Amino acid sequence: MEISQLYIYPIKSLREVAVPEAVLTSTGFQYDRCFMLLKVNQNDDGVETLQNMHVPHFPEMSLFLTDIVFPTEGENNGKIIVTYRPPGVKDNGNPQVKTLDIPLKPDVQGLEELTVTMHQSPTKGYHMGSKYNDWFSQCFGYKVVLVYLGPHLRRVLGSFPPGKSQAHREQVTPLVSKRSVTVLALLSLLLNISVPLGQRDITSFIIFVLMTTTVAVLMALGANRYGAGGGKTKEERITFADTAPYLMISETSVDNVSARLAGDETMDLRKARPNIVISGAKTAFEEDFWAELMVGEKIRLLLTANCIRCQSLNVDYMTGKMRTGDSGNILKKLMKDRRVDKGARFSPVFGRYVFLDRDCENASIRVGEEVTVSRRVEERTTYAIIEFIFTFIHNRAVIMSEFPPSSLQPLVQEVFELLKAKKETISVAETAAGGLISASLLSVPGASAVYKGGLTVYTLESRIAFAGWTPAHLETYNGPTPAIVAQMADHVRHTLGSTYTVSESGTAGPTGGTTRNRTPGYVAVAVSTAHGTYTREVETGSNDRQKNMVTFAEESLKLLKDVLVGKANL
Repeated sequence: MEISQLYIYPIKSLREVAVPEAVLTSTGFQYDRCFMLLKVNQNDDGVETLQNMHVPHFPEMSLFLTDIVFPTEGENNGKIIVTYRPPGVKDNGNPQVKTLDIPLKPDVQGLEELTVTMHQSPTKGYHMGSKYNDWFSQCFGYKVVLVYLGPHLRRVLGSFPPGKSQAHREQVTPLVSKRSVTVLALLSLLLNISVPLGQRDITSFIIFVLMTTTVAVLMALGANRYGAGGGKTKEERITFADTAPYLMISETSVDNVSARLAGDETMDLRKARPNIVISGAKTAFEEDFWAELMVGEKIRLLLTANCIRCQSLNVDYMTGKMRTGDSGNILKKLMKDRRVDKGARFSPVFGRYVFLDRDCENASIRVGEEVTVSRRVEERTTYAIIEFIFTFIHNRAVIMSEFPPSSLQPLVQEVFELLKAKKETISVAETAAGGLISASLLSVPGASAVYKGGLTVYTLESRIAFAGWTPAHLETYNGPTPAIVAQMADHVRHTLGSTYTVSESGTAGPTGGTTRNRTPGYVAVAVSTAHGTYTREVETGSNDRQKNMVTFAEESLKLLKDVLVGKANL
């Protein structure tokens, strides 16, 4: 096997730069994804917010080509050349084609700092100013901001770092033995239960138990900051890349995907947005089981996690839209047999995330270099979010300090009183709200008089098990719609025998798709009754996941209230 192609993406989600060689660093190729674009959204109250731009959500980003003029030795004269080619334009001599030069390493003195959060991992960036913003805004047709990362970096979360990946964690000895962890967990529990509940706040008690138990569990799992070769290392950091410094794909697997397309169509491997492409693998997708690669004799690459795929595979680079025909259904074709990651059962896997062995920092990698698999694993790695537990506990602690959330409290009480007065009952089928509707209804004393039961059918698998879906529903599923929530509401109402069922399904964010119903902040809600099913669509305009979850619950309860008082229309 050998390295067949190398790519750098100087501006996140714009087009790639093919290079014959690149400098490897622990945070990615030098100059990779050090810039990104943010869309400027204006709320109803006139306040502007910034939204991360990613090519599956903004496919028009594929119309921007990039090139890098590397700096001469000892100079800071490198630059990125961005070329905008409108849809259908192939000739760079066309007057519609526009170009912009951006310093590869801008002088950040005097530039405004912004906070950028990707996948719950925040960092700082520098606002590049009107010269660049105006050019991009004119090309896109809406306001955008160009941000430069500078010296800042982001934490790598979840199971992606080598020290937290199943493929590499097993190679090191935990700092704390299982016996010690067991003792710690028991001591934590004894300390927690030694004080009578009546002498302290129940919410604080629950949070404290969760936190101390979680610490013990994380230690048992070996979630310390290890290097794959043993011993402690620095915490892994990345640029504006999604979740890891490098993405690797195999040409043999690309050929397998091309064979699924009709006629002479082939998959453009650049749509997988890899950094490293390897040719010569014997079988398609054997990279699922690669743990370590050697490039030449000295460069060691650590493969830690599967790349869970999205709509970027379906983007048409000529039109800046989702492609039609077979090439526009690559994601769907992969769904048939590539949903192989147990941690992401309803998304296909294609490619592996890669980290650099720390001893190889600043080494150069070249097209044509030999690649060998130095270690394999027997089972595929599993996507996990251990790192997010602490964030989850913190956020739940904030919510639990005022539960239900203040925006839901009057609605919940009013709905409860209306149902009680009518001697009627309610059941719930929710997805993106994550159980918040049921929990809010059950927070009212005496809820058992009106509440018949509820489901949180977040995954497609759970909808087959509990919401009346069949495998045929999966084949035609294209995101939440009023028809889908109406069907779920009707099924649950008949199953539980309640007077009403309220149901919701939406896209909480922070990421989503390109269609309206997969844009962060979209939700469809329904209320099923004996005389018909009411539906409503709402768009919050926000990609804040937790705020959207609360709003989705709020909109569901609002529709239920309108039905109860006779204000809703079928």
